Amino acid sequence: MVGMSSHSFLRRRAPGNRSGGFTLVELLVTIGIVMAVMGVVFLKNGAFSGAVGLRNQAFEVAFALREAQLLAVSANETAPNQLQRYGVHFTSGTRAFTIFQDTNNDNFYTTSDTVVRTVRVGEDYEMGRLLNASGSVTDNDTEYAILFQKPNFDARFILDAGSAAITGPVYVEVRKTGTTGTGVEDVRWVEVTGPGQISVETAS
Repeated sequence: MVGMSSHSFLRRRAPGNRSGGFTLVELLVTIGIVMAVMGVVFLKNGAFSGAVGLRNQAFEVAFALREAQLLAVSANETAPNQLQRYGVHFTSGTRAFTIFQDTNNDNFYTTSDTVVRTVRVGEDYEMGRLLNASGSVTDNDTEYAILFQKPNFDARFILDAGSAAITGPVYVEVRKTGTTGTGVEDVRWVEVTGPGQISVETAS
């Protein structure tokens, strides 16, 4: 009786033939879950990176406008009572814009003006339209300029050479190339007010 109990006890404690690893089904399920999680992470990361990149491009535009503004308020007179104007010229649908001195005093950028520098946005982005305070397109023309003149920081918004300035604030679009959406990864606005305040905003 004692021998049988001892044999039975030892048999129950002896290791079996089952492996301690995963079964094929468990492994496939685990791989599927990991891939799903990674897909969500990559998707969110791509949208986040796009939004950050677009925001950086919008700040490049804002910095260029501020540069033109500071050049204007610190400039000397070219002649008695003749103040220098500086501005930024944009063409929608392009990847570059120009900081210029309005040498011929026509309130717009022409080939006779002095180019301070040309700024290029990233290859995935482009300049958009000029929008008015309600977010509507100000004009069908693709070119526009924002100018500054001493002694104030005030901005002037010009749609054509020789045309009168329009009322601010205005919004310069910076857009991801090929998109028409309004999300933070698609478009950002650079707001410029009449008194010359410049800021980067989310499109509304």
